[in-house]
Amino acid sequence: MGIKAVKFGGTSLSHAEQMKKAAEIVLSDKERRIITVSAPGKRFPQDEKITDLLYRMDGAQTKEEKEKIFSVIRKRLDTMISDLGLHLDFSDEYREISEGNIKGDRLFSMGEYFCAKIFATLLHCHFTDAADVIFLHENGTPDLPKIKNAVQNLMKKQERTVIPGFYGAKPNGEIAVLPRGGSDITGALTAYGADADIYENFTDVNGVQLADPRMVPNTVTVAEISYEELRRLSSMGACVLHADSVLPLMASEIPIFIRNTNDPNGDYTKISAQKRRIAADDCSPIQASLASKQRKRRGRFRIISHSIKKRRNVALSYSGIVGQKGYLLFSVVLREIGKNISDFGNLLRFFESHTKHVYSTPHTVDSVGLLVNKDELNTAQEELVRQLYEDFHAEKVSVTEHIALLSLIGENLSAQSARLILKAMKEVGAEPILLDGGADSLGMTVGFHENFLLPLVKKLHAELVG
Repeated sequence: MGIKAVKFGGTSLSHAEQMKKAAEIVLSDKERRIITVSAPGKRFPQDEKITDLLYRMDGAQTKEEKEKIFSVIRKRLDTMISDLGLHLDFSDEYREISEGNIKGDRLFSMGEYFCAKIFATLLHCHFTDAADVIFLHENGTPDLPKIKNAVQNLMKKQERTVIPGFYGAKPNGEIAVLPRGGSDITGALTAYGADADIYENFTDVNGVQLADPRMVPNTVTVAEISYEELRRLSSMGACVLHADSVLPLMASEIPIFIRNTNDPNGDYTKISAQKRRIAADDCSPIQASLASKQRKRRGRFRIISHSIKKRRNVALSYSGIVGQKGYLLFSVVLREIGKNISDFGNLLRFFESHTKHVYSTPHTVDSVGLLVNKDELNTAQEELVRQLYEDFHAEKVSVTEHIALLSLIGENLSAQSARLILKAMKEVGAEPILLDGGADSLGMTVGFHENFLLPLVKKLHAELVG
């Protein structure tokens, strides 16, 4: 019997009815043997995720405030247990939390811990604490050989098991959480450790969408993308999978399937080492999705419009249109900065000490541009400018605000992407601030004033899909 590693996101486990759907999916296939779960997510837009409540509880200043937040968590968990008709007692864990004996990373991980306990009980299967199989180095990175050994031994003993996502254990046994969205990483690590045939990630959408459904409600599912395209999509802010979750799966070439818990037999996206190449008389991944939608509407296959069919080998080979607002461009004039690797490295390290991510733009011999997300800065931009003048002796520093970045992603399509983007920008009246094809030929990234993000995404979507 093969092994399918499965991960359910927070929206798939947000309340009892969602958890029943997830359980039905698992029980429908005996090969779904190793299950990773997130903490319960939002039940409705104004709701708060369990993990967010735990972080807020940890930061509360008074015992009364902590207890008030924890009472919300307890009530939600107890309601879920009751609605599922389970007999499960968390009184010991509740007491430890209330007394302040569980805090920091261990507290942050309790949402996944509780959810895994509930889900394992619902499935009548084994529960495995992530601390017993997800081993981390002192710096928080996964100890892959140790994880593989532990998961292999686990699968020899258990027919099916549920594992909490988001955390693991350091060499001294201390609980450490992974980055936010880290349950994706846990799921991928268990798939890698089990030598799974496939890794299924269940969420609340039908696979990877060509564009953000909040921007383009009528967008379509992309049937196939590559690991590299997925990492680029995730790094640009697409809510698909955590970019780091792909790495252990790439090493073993384990295919990923992104499915919808609410529509498990509906459209999905397959992610693998190399997506299927499109033949001249074949359907592209996007065209296949469009055809599927038309079959559902009309009950039969119908060829997509001539304009779409004609462009299938170019436009319809793309894997995503993804964009983000809120960037700042620091343009720094500093003699020889483009030639002096040491000085350029020092400048990058300076910015990295003040933000999570730095996006370097093409530079000249005496100038460089660095993009940062304003929301990720831990220092006021005025202070950064002052330090650039005083510590680096910059001749000139200017800051351009309200920048959006947009990437049109598709393997070996940088030239086509540039033409499509520049044409669309001209039509919506946007002026390019930067244009970057990258070194991996996975598409094109362009920067412009953020007021044009929505019309540009819609224009590109219309160009690709019609």
